[in-house]
Amino acid sequence: MKESTFSRQVTRFFVERNAFVFNVAGGQFQRPGMPDLCIMHQHLAKGCVWFELKVGGNHLSKIQRQVMKQMNERNVDAYCLKSLDSQVWLIRHDEVLISTFHDLHSMWAYITHKQLLP
Repeated sequence: MKESTFSRQVTRFFVERNAFVFNVAGGQFQRPGMPDLCIMHQHLAKGCVWFELKVGGNHLSKIQRQVMKQMNERNVDAYCLKSLDSQVWLIRHDEVLISTFHDLHSMWAYITHKQLLP
């Protein structure tokens, strides 16, 4: 699957749940390393979560890890959301796997019921 396809799936999933989705990827104002999507929803503990999207064997770049770490240090939820082998992986900025899910529905249930930051 291409990252653009995964992005459309994730965006559609959250929009269908009445979330506001801000797509930063590729925009003229995008800061290097900034995560691709900001998801805002009333059921998120902090009101929003940022996701850097990856597919297959792709990994976070050094600048992406640094930016996500800086966001996490400021109490902002920012994670890598990866599509791999028909699963969705939620990964921290240091590339430690938080959890794997069979679909976006189970990931949504997880992030709306847990405080994600360590």
